[in-house]
Parts: sequence; structure tokens; C-alpha cells
Amino acid sequence: MNFKDYQEQASKTALYKKETALEYTILGLVNEAGEVADAYKQILKQGQDSQTALNLAKESGDCLWYLSQVVRELGLEIDVELSALHEKYADKVNDETSLQIAILSLVFEAGEVAGIYKKVLRGDKSLDDSNKAKILNRCNDVLWSLYLIVKWVGYDLNTIAEMNIAKLNDRLNRGVIKGDGDNR
Repeated sequence: MNFKDYQEQASKTALYKKETALEYTILGLVNEAGEVADAYKQILKQGQDSQTALNLAKESGDCLWYLSQVVRELGLEIDVELSALHEKYADKVNDETSLQIAILSLVFEAGEVAGIYKKVLRGDKSLDDSNKAKILNRCNDVLWSLYLIVKWVGYDLNTIAEMNIAKLNDRLNRGVIKGDGDNR
């Protein structure tokens, strides 16, 4: 699946106020990056099994959704085949330290997106092409981190994207897309 295809499908489940869309999606990205870190913390605490790996994969899918919407709200795009990331980064995940670095990078890069936008809101910067490009670079780093994280627990981003779209479409069809938590 191409990231743009995922982004388009994900946007059909984007039900938030347009006037606060960028703030909402950036905060969601930061929040979900924290949830990915929390899912990894559970692996550290109780060990990795199929359930903890699936939980980390699902949280990564939620992070991918917010990432796609931040990029969309900026009017930008990431044009990459999700499967192509495997060819580019196949040798980057080889031990638990690699995973820990990817988790910390995910949280850091999501925070950097928020930090750049905070400066725009504060009036220190404008949301011009240069700053949009800086945010896009950080979003690419988030995508890279997500790739490494899900690979480590035995998934790929194509599968994560498909699982996430299926979950969201199911919620949309059942009229529970606006709720909280996984059990809706």
C-alpha cells in the first residue's frame, strides 16, 4: 500500500473540527506516540507474546493514522510504498537496543512536530513552506520509527495500515468512531 492511498482511506474516518484540525492531529500524534511507548513498556514488564506484540502493532496503527492526517492537514504528502521501507531499512532492526532507539525516536520526532507548530502558534515562526518542510521531515522520521517498531514485533506497515483501516471502517459503519478506547 502506498502511504498516499492509506492517507486517503484514513481521511474518510477523520471526523474533527476543521478550524482546529492541525492542532488536533498533532496532539493526537504525540498522544499515540506515547501509547506506542506504553505498549513497549508492557513488553518490558511482562515479556513479548502474541498479545503484547499485537497491542504494540495496534497502537502503531493509531499513530500512523494521526501521522497521515497531520501531513494531510498541512496539504503535503509522503509518497512512499510502505513495503519499500523494508528494502531501505531491513538491516536497521537487529536487537532490542534498536527497538528502544526507535521507540524513543518516535516520541522525540512526534514532539518535534508539536514543537515546530507551537512556535507557529506563539508567533515565532510562520507556517510557510520552509516550516512545513521541517514538519514533513519529522513526519518522515516518525514513519521510519514506526516501520522499525512494527518490524521488531513481527509485523509490517502494510499489514498495520490495513488492520487500522479495517478497524476504523468497522467503527464508522457501527457509528462508534467518535468514542474512546479500543473496546467500542
